[in-house]
Amino acid sequence: SGNTAATDGGGIYSLAGIVTITDSTFSNNTAAEGGGVHCYDCTLNVTNSTFSGNNAPNGSGGGIYNYSGALTIVNSTFSGNGASWGGGGGGIYSEADLLTVVNSVFTGNSATGSPGGAIFNDSTMAISKSTFSGNSAGVGGGIFTEGSNSTVANSTFSGNSATGSPGGGISNSGGLIITNSTLSGNSASSGGGISRTGGTMTLRNTIVANNAGGNCSGTITNGGNNIDDGTTCGWGSTYGSMSGTNPLLGILTGSPAYFPLNTGSPAIDKGDDPMCAASPVNNQSQNGAARPQGAHCDIGAFELDYIAPMVSSITRVNPAPTNLPSVDFTVTFFEAVTGVDLSDFNLTITGVSGAAVSGVSGSGSVYTVTVNTGSGIGTIRLDVVDDNSIVDAAGNP
Repeated sequence: SGNTAATDGGGIYSLAGIVTITDSTFSNNTAAEGGGVHCYDCTLNVTNSTFSGNNAPNGSGGGIYNYSGALTIVNSTFSGNGASWGGGGGGIYSEADLLTVVNSVFTGNSATGSPGGAIFNDSTMAISKSTFSGNSAGVGGGIFTEGSNSTVANSTFSGNSATGSPGGGISNSGGLIITNSTLSGNSASSGGGISRTGGTMTLRNTIVANNAGGNCSGTITNGGNNIDDGTTCGWGSTYGSMSGTNPLLGILTGSPAYFPLNTGSPAIDKGDDPMCAASPVNNQSQNGAARPQGAHCDIGAFELDYIAPMVSSITRVNPAPTNLPSVDFTVTFFEAVTGVDLSDFNLTITGVSGAAVSGVSGSGSVYTVTVNTGSGIGTIRLDVVDDNSIVDAAGNP
Protein backbone atom coordinates (compact mmCIF):
# COMPACT_ATOMS: atom_id res chain seq x y z
CA SER A 1 0.00 0.00 0.00
CA GLY A 2 1.23 3.50 -0.91
CA ASN A 3 4.38 2.39 -2.73
CA THR A 4 5.81 4.38 -5.65
CA ALA A 5 8.09 3.62 -8.61
CA ALA A 6 9.28 6.24 -11.07
CA THR A 7 8.80 3.95 -14.06
CA ASP A 8 7.43 0.39 -13.66
CA GLY A 9 5.49 -1.50 -11.00
CA GLY A 10 4.49 0.54 -7.97
CA GLY A 11 3.86 -2.57 -5.89
CA ILE A 12 5.71 -5.32 -7.81
CA TYR A 13 7.92 -5.31 -10.89
CA SER A 14 8.85 -8.71 -12.31
CA LEU A 15 10.98 -9.77 -15.25
CA ALA A 16 10.19 -13.31 -16.49
CA GLY A 17 9.25 -16.35 -14.42
CA ILE A 18 5.94 -17.05 -12.67
CA VAL A 19 4.28 -14.58 -10.31
CA THR A 20 1.44 -15.87 -8.12
CA ILE A 21 -0.68 -13.44 -6.10
CA THR A 22 -3.27 -14.95 -3.73
CA ASP A 23 -5.45 -13.48 -0.94
CA SER A 24 -3.65 -10.13 -1.26
CA THR A 25 -4.44 -6.42 -1.49
CA PHE A 26 -2.67 -3.79 -3.60
CA SER A 27 -3.89 -0.29 -2.76
CA ASN A 28 -2.81 3.25 -3.64
CA ASN A 29 0.43 2.26 -5.34
CA THR A 30 1.78 4.43 -8.20
CA ALA A 31 4.08 3.98 -11.19
CA ALA A 32 4.28 5.33 -14.73
CA GLU A 33 3.17 1.88 -15.92
CA GLY A 34 1.65 -0.81 -13.75
CA GLY A 35 0.64 1.13 -10.67
CA GLY A 36 0.01 -2.09 -8.72
CA VAL A 37 1.98 -4.72 -10.65
CA HIS A 38 4.14 -4.62 -13.78
CA CYS A 39 4.86 -8.08 -15.18
CA TYR A 40 7.16 -8.23 -18.22
CA ASP A 41 7.49 -11.50 -20.11
CA CYS A 42 6.19 -13.53 -17.18
CA THR A 43 3.16 -15.64 -16.21
CA LEU A 44 0.98 -13.77 -13.72
CA ASN A 45 -1.77 -15.52 -11.71
CA VAL A 46 -4.06 -13.47 -9.44
CA THR A 47 -6.64 -15.17 -7.18
CA ASN A 48 -8.91 -13.88 -4.40
CA SER A 49 -7.19 -10.50 -4.41
CA THR A 50 -8.05 -6.80 -4.52
CA PHE A 51 -6.50 -3.98 -6.53
CA SER A 52 -7.83 -0.63 -5.33
CA GLY A 53 -6.80 2.97 -5.95
CA ASN A 54 -3.61 2.14 -7.84
CA ASN A 55 -2.53 4.62 -10.48
CA ALA A 56 -0.41 4.93 -13.63
CA PRO A 57 -0.60 8.71 -14.12
CA ASN A 58 1.63 8.85 -17.20
CA GLY A 59 1.05 5.49 -18.82
CA SER A 60 -0.84 2.22 -18.82
CA GLY A 61 -2.28 -0.28 -16.38
CA GLY A 62 -3.40 1.42 -13.20
CA GLY A 63 -3.86 -1.92 -11.45
CA ILE A 64 -1.80 -4.30 -13.60
CA TYR A 65 0.41 -3.94 -16.67
CA ASN A 66 1.19 -7.28 -18.26
CA TYR A 67 3.43 -7.70 -21.29
CA SER A 68 3.88 -11.13 -22.90
CA GLY A 69 3.31 -14.34 -20.97
CA ALA A 70 -0.18 -15.14 -19.65
CA LEU A 71 -2.38 -13.25 -17.20
CA THR A 72 -5.12 -15.02 -15.23
CA ILE A 73 -7.53 -13.23 -12.86
CA VAL A 74 -9.90 -15.33 -10.69
CA ASN A 75 -12.32 -14.25 -7.93
CA SER A 76 -10.75 -10.80 -7.67
CA THR A 77 -11.81 -7.15 -7.51
CA PHE A 78 -10.40 -4.10 -9.31
CA SER A 79 -11.83 -0.81 -8.07
CA GLY A 80 -10.87 2.83 -8.44
CA ASN A 81 -7.65 2.19 -10.35
CA GLY A 82 -6.59 4.71 -12.99
CA ALA A 83 -4.42 5.28 -16.05
CA SER A 84 -4.05 8.60 -17.83
CA TRP A 85 -3.27 10.10 -21.20
CA GLY A 86 -1.66 7.97 -23.89
CA GLY A 87 -1.83 4.63 -22.09
CA GLY A 88 -5.07 2.95 -21.20
CA GLY A 89 -6.33 0.12 -19.06
CA GLY A 90 -7.41 1.73 -15.80
CA GLY A 91 -7.72 -1.66 -14.14
CA ILE A 92 -5.61 -3.87 -16.44
CA TYR A 93 -3.43 -3.25 -19.50
CA SER A 94 -2.74 -6.57 -21.21
CA GLU A 95 -0.44 -7.48 -24.05
CA ALA A 96 -0.29 -11.00 -22.66
CA ASP A 97 -0.38 -14.14 -24.79
CA LEU A 98 -3.71 -14.89 -23.10
CA LEU A 99 -5.79 -12.81 -20.69
CA THR A 100 -8.29 -14.88 -18.67
CA VAL A 101 -10.77 -13.28 -16.23
CA VAL A 102 -13.20 -15.45 -14.22
CA ASN A 103 -15.80 -14.47 -11.58
CA SER A 104 -14.30 -11.04 -10.96
CA VAL A 105 -15.52 -7.46 -10.47
CA PHE A 106 -14.29 -4.25 -12.11
CA THR A 107 -15.84 -1.08 -10.74
CA GLY A 108 -14.97 2.62 -10.84
CA ASN A 109 -11.74 2.21 -12.82
CA SER A 110 -10.81 4.93 -15.33
CA ALA A 111 -8.51 5.62 -18.28
CA THR A 112 -8.60 9.40 -18.75
CA GLY A 113 -8.63 10.23 -22.46
CA SER A 114 -7.41 6.70 -23.19
CA PRO A 115 -8.95 3.34 -24.12
CA GLY A 116 -10.24 0.72 -21.70
CA GLY A 117 -11.58 2.01 -18.38
CA ALA A 118 -11.41 -1.44 -16.77
CA ILE A 119 -9.38 -3.42 -19.33
CA PHE A 120 -7.25 -2.60 -22.36
CA ASN A 121 -6.62 -5.84 -24.25
CA ASP A 122 -4.16 -6.38 -27.07
CA SER A 123 -4.13 -10.17 -26.89
CA THR A 124 -6.40 -13.18 -26.88
CA MET A 125 -8.95 -12.58 -24.11
CA ALA A 126 -11.48 -14.82 -22.33
CA ILE A 127 -13.87 -13.11 -19.89
CA SER A 128 -16.51 -15.13 -18.01
CA LYS A 129 -18.90 -14.68 -15.06
CA SER A 130 -17.62 -11.16 -14.38
CA THR A 131 -19.16 -7.72 -13.87
CA PHE A 132 -18.00 -4.35 -15.19
CA SER A 133 -19.76 -1.36 -13.63
CA GLY A 134 -19.09 2.36 -13.36
CA ASN A 135 -15.83 2.30 -15.32
CA SER A 136 -14.94 5.15 -17.70
CA ALA A 137 -12.52 5.88 -20.52
CA GLY A 138 -12.04 7.92 -23.66
CA VAL A 139 -13.16 4.86 -25.65
CA GLY A 140 -14.37 1.51 -24.33
CA GLY A 141 -15.62 2.47 -20.89
CA GLY A 142 -15.63 -1.13 -19.69
CA ILE A 143 -13.33 -2.92 -22.14
CA PHE A 144 -11.33 -1.84 -25.16
CA THR A 145 -10.05 -4.84 -27.11
CA GLU A 146 -8.01 -5.08 -30.28
CA GLY A 147 -6.84 -8.63 -29.72
CA SER A 148 -7.95 -11.59 -31.83
CA ASN A 149 -9.98 -14.68 -30.92
CA SER A 150 -11.44 -13.07 -27.80
CA THR A 151 -14.62 -14.03 -25.95
CA VAL A 152 -16.96 -12.58 -23.32
CA ALA A 153 -19.53 -14.93 -21.76
CA ASN A 154 -21.97 -14.93 -18.83
CA SER A 155 -20.95 -11.38 -17.93
CA THR A 156 -22.68 -8.07 -17.13
CA PHE A 157 -21.81 -4.50 -18.16
CA SER A 158 -23.64 -1.62 -16.43
CA GLY A 159 -22.99 2.08 -15.85
CA ASN A 160 -19.78 2.21 -17.90
CA SER A 161 -19.12 5.29 -20.04
CA ALA A 162 -16.95 6.46 -22.92
CA THR A 163 -16.47 10.22 -22.99
CA GLY A 164 -17.04 11.53 -26.50
CA SER A 165 -16.21 8.24 -28.23
CA PRO A 166 -18.07 5.02 -29.03
CA GLY A 167 -18.37 1.94 -26.87
CA GLY A 168 -19.66 2.69 -23.40
CA GLY A 169 -19.60 -0.96 -22.37
CA ILE A 170 -17.24 -2.53 -24.91
CA SER A 171 -15.30 -1.15 -27.88
CA ASN A 172 -13.81 -3.69 -30.28
CA SER A 173 -11.36 -3.42 -33.15
CA GLY A 174 -10.12 -7.01 -33.03
CA GLY A 175 -11.94 -10.32 -33.11
CA LEU A 176 -14.59 -10.68 -30.39
CA ILE A 177 -17.54 -13.02 -29.74
CA ILE A 178 -19.96 -12.11 -26.93
CA THR A 179 -22.27 -14.89 -25.71
CA ASN A 180 -24.98 -14.94 -23.04
CA SER A 181 -24.09 -11.54 -21.63
CA THR A 182 -26.08 -8.45 -20.65
CA LEU A 183 -25.14 -4.83 -21.40
CA SER A 184 -27.53 -2.27 -19.89
CA GLY A 185 -27.25 1.29 -18.57
CA ASN A 186 -23.95 2.14 -20.27
CA SER A 187 -23.36 5.39 -22.20
CA ALA A 188 -21.32 6.90 -25.04
CA SER A 189 -21.76 9.37 -27.89
CA SER A 190 -22.67 6.33 -29.99
CA GLY A 191 -22.75 2.66 -29.23
CA GLY A 192 -23.55 3.17 -25.58
CA GLY A 193 -23.59 -0.58 -25.12
CA ILE A 194 -21.10 -1.87 -27.69
CA SER A 195 -19.10 -0.51 -30.60
CA ARG A 196 -17.17 -2.10 -33.43
CA THR A 197 -14.56 0.18 -34.99
CA GLY A 198 -12.69 -2.59 -36.80
CA GLY A 199 -12.11 -6.31 -36.92
CA THR A 200 -15.09 -8.60 -36.33
CA MET A 201 -17.68 -8.66 -33.57
CA THR A 202 -20.42 -11.25 -33.09
CA LEU A 203 -23.19 -11.33 -30.49
CA ARG A 204 -25.06 -14.51 -29.49
CA ASN A 205 -27.78 -15.03 -26.85
CA THR A 206 -27.01 -11.51 -25.59
CA ILE A 207 -29.09 -8.57 -24.30
CA VAL A 208 -28.11 -5.00 -25.26
CA ALA A 209 -30.67 -2.56 -23.84
CA ASN A 210 -31.23 0.74 -22.02
CA ASN A 211 -27.89 2.21 -23.10
CA ALA A 212 -27.51 5.97 -23.71
CA GLY A 213 -26.25 6.92 -27.16
CA GLY A 214 -27.82 3.87 -28.75
CA ASN A 215 -27.12 0.24 -27.99
CA CYS A 216 -24.75 -0.48 -30.89
CA SER A 217 -22.48 1.31 -33.34
CA GLY A 218 -20.63 -0.16 -36.29
CA THR A 219 -21.52 -3.38 -38.08
CA ILE A 220 -22.05 -6.13 -35.53
CA THR A 221 -22.74 -9.68 -36.66
CA ASN A 222 -26.00 -11.19 -35.41
CA GLY A 223 -25.02 -14.65 -34.20
CA GLY A 224 -28.62 -15.34 -33.24
CA ASN A 225 -31.06 -15.02 -30.33
CA ASN A 226 -30.12 -11.48 -29.23
CA ILE A 227 -32.35 -8.74 -27.78
CA ASP A 228 -32.00 -5.03 -28.59
CA ASP A 229 -34.63 -2.66 -27.18
CA GLY A 230 -33.88 -0.20 -30.00
CA THR A 231 -32.88 -0.48 -33.64
CA THR A 232 -29.19 0.51 -33.64
CA CYS A 233 -27.91 -3.08 -33.60
CA GLY A 234 -29.70 -3.74 -36.89
CA TRP A 235 -30.82 -7.29 -36.18
CA GLY A 236 -34.52 -7.04 -36.81
CA SER A 237 -36.15 -10.41 -36.19
CA THR A 238 -33.61 -12.60 -37.99
CA TYR A 239 -32.01 -15.72 -36.52
CA GLY A 240 -34.22 -15.66 -33.43
CA SER A 241 -33.19 -12.12 -32.45
CA MET A 242 -35.58 -9.38 -31.30
CA SER A 243 -35.13 -5.66 -31.98
CA GLY A 244 -37.30 -2.97 -30.42
CA THR A 245 -38.08 -5.37 -27.55
CA ASN A 246 -37.92 -4.54 -23.85
CA PRO A 247 -36.08 -7.40 -22.09
CA LEU A 248 -37.77 -6.55 -18.74
CA LEU A 249 -34.60 -6.59 -16.68
CA GLY A 250 -34.72 -6.49 -12.91
CA ILE A 251 -32.49 -4.51 -10.54
CA LEU A 252 -28.77 -5.22 -10.52
CA THR A 253 -28.09 -7.72 -7.74
CA GLY A 254 -25.68 -10.46 -6.65
CA SER A 255 -21.88 -10.59 -6.55
CA PRO A 256 -20.52 -10.38 -9.17
CA ALA A 257 -23.68 -8.42 -9.97
CA TYR A 258 -26.16 -9.41 -12.70
CA PHE A 259 -29.55 -8.29 -14.02
CA PRO A 260 -32.30 -10.82 -13.20
CA LEU A 261 -35.14 -11.34 -15.68
CA ASN A 262 -38.54 -10.14 -14.48
CA THR A 263 -41.69 -12.19 -14.95
CA GLY A 264 -42.75 -12.16 -18.58
CA SER A 265 -39.33 -11.26 -19.95
CA PRO A 266 -39.03 -12.21 -23.64
CA ALA A 267 -35.51 -13.46 -22.83
CA ILE A 268 -36.84 -16.40 -20.78
CA ASP A 269 -36.53 -19.74 -22.63
CA LYS A 270 -35.60 -17.95 -25.88
CA GLY A 271 -31.87 -18.70 -26.02
CA ASP A 272 -30.21 -21.07 -28.44
CA ASP A 273 -29.48 -24.31 -26.55
CA PRO A 274 -26.43 -25.43 -28.58
CA MET A 275 -24.80 -22.02 -27.96
CA CYS A 276 -25.51 -22.35 -24.23
CA ALA A 277 -24.08 -25.87 -24.17
CA ALA A 278 -20.89 -25.04 -26.09
CA SER A 279 -17.77 -23.33 -24.74
CA PRO A 280 -17.40 -20.71 -23.32
CA VAL A 281 -20.89 -20.82 -21.75
CA ASN A 282 -20.84 -24.55 -20.98
CA ASN A 283 -24.45 -24.59 -19.75
CA GLN A 284 -23.57 -22.20 -16.93
CA SER A 285 -24.89 -18.74 -16.01
CA GLN A 286 -23.54 -15.77 -14.10
CA ASN A 287 -26.03 -16.27 -11.25
CA GLY A 288 -24.98 -19.89 -10.72
CA ALA A 289 -28.04 -21.65 -12.18
CA ALA A 290 -27.29 -24.44 -14.63
CA ARG A 291 -28.65 -23.89 -18.15
CA PRO A 292 -31.31 -24.62 -19.27
CA GLN A 293 -33.83 -24.49 -16.42
CA GLY A 294 -36.95 -24.30 -18.56
CA ALA A 295 -37.79 -25.43 -22.09
CA HIS A 296 -34.68 -23.64 -23.39
CA CYS A 297 -31.85 -21.60 -21.94
CA ASP A 298 -32.41 -17.87 -21.35
CA ILE A 299 -30.90 -14.97 -23.28
CA GLY A 300 -28.37 -12.89 -21.35
CA ALA A 301 -26.04 -13.55 -18.42
CA PHE A 302 -28.87 -14.65 -16.10
CA GLU A 303 -30.72 -17.97 -16.09
CA LEU A 304 -34.07 -18.03 -14.31
CA ASP A 305 -33.87 -20.78 -11.70
CA TYR A 306 -37.02 -22.93 -11.59
CA ILE A 307 -35.59 -25.95 -9.80
CA ALA A 308 -36.09 -26.46 -6.07
CA PRO A 309 -32.99 -27.36 -4.05
CA MET A 310 -32.72 -31.01 -3.10
CA VAL A 311 -30.64 -33.05 -0.69
CA SER A 312 -27.92 -34.99 -2.51
CA SER A 313 -26.78 -37.03 0.50
CA ILE A 314 -26.70 -37.37 4.29
CA THR A 315 -23.53 -39.13 5.44
CA ARG A 316 -22.54 -40.13 8.96
CA VAL A 317 -19.05 -38.80 9.73
CA ASN A 318 -18.33 -40.87 12.85
CA PRO A 319 -17.97 -44.68 12.72
CA ALA A 320 -20.73 -46.99 13.90
CA PRO A 321 -21.31 -48.55 16.30
CA THR A 322 -20.13 -45.90 18.73
CA ASN A 323 -20.67 -44.83 22.32
CA LEU A 324 -19.71 -41.20 21.65
CA PRO A 325 -21.88 -38.57 23.35
CA SER A 326 -22.46 -36.94 19.94
CA VAL A 327 -22.06 -37.77 16.26
CA ASP A 328 -21.76 -35.59 13.16
CA PHE A 329 -23.55 -35.95 9.84
CA THR A 330 -22.57 -34.23 6.58
CA VAL A 331 -25.61 -32.95 4.70
CA THR A 332 -24.94 -32.08 1.05
CA PHE A 333 -27.40 -30.19 -1.18
CA PHE A 334 -27.08 -30.21 -4.97
CA GLU A 335 -26.72 -26.39 -4.97
CA ALA A 336 -25.91 -23.61 -2.53
CA VAL A 337 -28.71 -22.90 -0.02
CA THR A 338 -29.40 -20.63 2.94
CA GLY A 339 -31.74 -20.74 5.93
CA VAL A 340 -30.40 -24.04 7.27
CA ASP A 341 -30.87 -24.29 11.07
CA LEU A 342 -31.77 -26.72 13.86
CA SER A 343 -35.46 -26.69 12.99
CA ASP A 344 -34.73 -28.14 9.55
CA PHE A 345 -33.79 -31.59 10.94
CA ASN A 346 -35.43 -34.35 12.90
CA LEU A 347 -34.41 -37.81 14.05
CA THR A 348 -35.75 -41.29 13.51
CA ILE A 349 -34.56 -43.36 16.49
CA THR A 350 -34.91 -46.89 17.86
CA GLY A 351 -33.85 -48.10 21.30
CA VAL A 352 -32.31 -44.83 22.57
CA SER A 353 -33.72 -41.88 24.50
CA GLY A 354 -32.78 -38.23 24.81
CA ALA A 355 -31.19 -37.96 21.36
CA ALA A 356 -31.46 -34.48 19.81
CA VAL A 357 -30.02 -32.28 17.06
CA SER A 358 -27.64 -29.93 18.88
CA GLY A 359 -25.74 -27.96 16.23
CA VAL A 360 -25.60 -26.91 12.58
CA SER A 361 -22.63 -25.34 10.82
CA GLY A 362 -21.52 -24.81 7.24
CA SER A 363 -22.55 -22.80 4.19
CA GLY A 364 -23.18 -23.09 0.49
CA SER A 365 -24.10 -26.65 -0.38
CA VAL A 366 -22.41 -28.52 2.52
CA TYR A 367 -23.45 -28.45 6.19
CA THR A 368 -22.41 -30.38 9.30
CA VAL A 369 -25.17 -31.42 11.71
CA THR A 370 -24.25 -32.53 15.23
CA VAL A 371 -26.56 -34.95 17.10
CA ASN A 372 -26.39 -35.73 20.84
CA THR A 373 -26.78 -39.51 21.07
CA GLY A 374 -28.65 -39.66 24.39
CA SER A 375 -28.63 -43.01 26.21
CA GLY A 376 -29.45 -46.61 25.44
CA ILE A 377 -28.55 -49.01 22.64
CA GLY A 378 -30.13 -48.51 19.23
CA THR A 379 -29.97 -46.49 16.02
CA ILE A 380 -30.25 -42.84 15.03
CA ARG A 381 -31.11 -41.59 11.55
CA LEU A 382 -30.97 -37.91 10.55
CA ASP A 383 -33.69 -36.55 8.25
CA VAL A 384 -34.14 -33.15 6.57
CA VAL A 385 -37.54 -31.57 7.20
CA ASP A 386 -39.36 -30.32 4.08
CA ASP A 387 -40.88 -27.13 5.52
CA ASN A 388 -39.81 -24.68 2.74
CA SER A 389 -37.44 -22.75 5.03
CA ILE A 390 -34.29 -23.79 3.14
CA VAL A 391 -33.99 -21.79 -0.09
CA ASP A 392 -31.56 -21.46 -3.01
CA ALA A 393 -30.20 -18.22 -4.48
CA ALA A 394 -33.35 -17.76 -6.56
CA GLY A 395 -35.61 -18.16 -3.51
CA ASN A 396 -36.86 -21.61 -4.48
CA PRO A 397 -37.70 -23.57 -1.29
